[in-house]
Amino acid sequence: MSDKIYLLDYEDQQEDFFSDFVLIGITCTFNTEKFVWLLHKYLNIAFHRQLEMDVFISKSEDEQQYFPVFTYQAPLKSTEHVLYKQKEKTDFLLPEIKNVDYL
Repeated sequence: MSDKIYLLDYEDQQEDFFSDFVLIGITCTFNTEKFVWLLHKYLNIAFHRQLEMDVFISKSEDEQQYFPVFTYQAPLKSTEHVLYKQKEKTDFLLPEIKNVDYL
């Protein structure tokens, strides 16, 4: 009896999953609260802090870095916008893209 090897192809599933996904990098010198407030004031996009979605990264046993997450559900649409703080002090949520402050 010969052994058969089966390979799973996830390419179609990945394409479907990310088909309605857009990643935008934003460079901004304002602190997070002011940036979110300005988005609301000038663009009428009311982001809300989602504590349960915050990203925590352990740097050591006693040191954690967190990155706040905000969401906005567009009225009358099924579109949800998620805002991640990319840079916190000297740490980055995605170290591969250090030149942006928010995702």
